[in-house]
Amino acid sequence: MLDPEDQAPGAAGSGGAFTLDQVLQSEAEILNSETVRRLAIERQGANPDAATLKALRDGFAVERAPNASVLQASYAGETPVSAANVLNAIVDAYLAYRHDGRAQHLRDQRETADGLHFGTEGGKGYGAPEHGKAA
Repeated sequence: MLDPEDQAPGAAGSGGAFTLDQVLQSEAEILNSETVRRLAIERQGANPDAATLKALRDGFAVERAPNASVLQASYAGETPVSAANVLNAIVDAYLAYRHDGRAQHLRDQRETADGLHFGTEGGKGYGAPEHGKAA
């Protein structure tokens, strides 16, 4: 959760900081992305054809709530029930996309850390047990 008092939550290791507005703008762009729309359709067991993607693009809107650190998403559908179903599918796809991205980032970090710890120097591993001997 972002601290509303901290207008510049840091981006660890990036050499800079992002403002809350930048973070929310980025999240809004991801939520409204073609990638998330495709994922929403695929997660429903359908094929993301051009007509379906266009319908999702045309009916979907996301904006920042005034004076708040919240994004408001909406979908205009034929009926309230169908609109709610589509909106839920898009938000679920966004959450899955963000979860998968974080999980991949953690896997990448772990692989990098493992490579540093058990890397090789001159073809000989260091930090790892040699020839079955305990380190």
